[in-house]
Amino acid sequence: MKFLHLLSNEASQSITLHCLNNAAVGSIGTTHREMSRIRFHGWNKQTFEKGTLLEPHVVQDECKIQDGSWHQSRFVFHTQDSQQLPIVDIQEVPSSQLDRQQHMEIGPVCFL
Repeated sequence: MKFLHLLSNEASQSITLHCLNNAAVGSIGTTHREMSRIRFHGWNKQTFEKGTLLEPHVVQDECKIQDGSWHQSRFVFHTQDSQQLPIVDIQEVPSSQLDRQQHMEIGPVCFL
């Protein structure tokens, strides 16, 4: 990993949260506090979260649709500090309840 970091000027990665009746980013039925809870920790231990300089770009937010079907929220991380990626830890993902399910799909890192 160190070799890739040394040779790269920037990096990008995407993470998709697949959800069934479970809001991920902030939508109907979630408070502002719940919206900004999800945090992503990078390789160099910096935190990506809503409302900070390292805020992930939300490309798609369909998890707010709670109609009994599977939907997804997609987060994209792009940085000019390649040592911030890959994402190594995700904290405070909205918890699943009996009628709610979710799973995470971690995409590969592209070092440029």
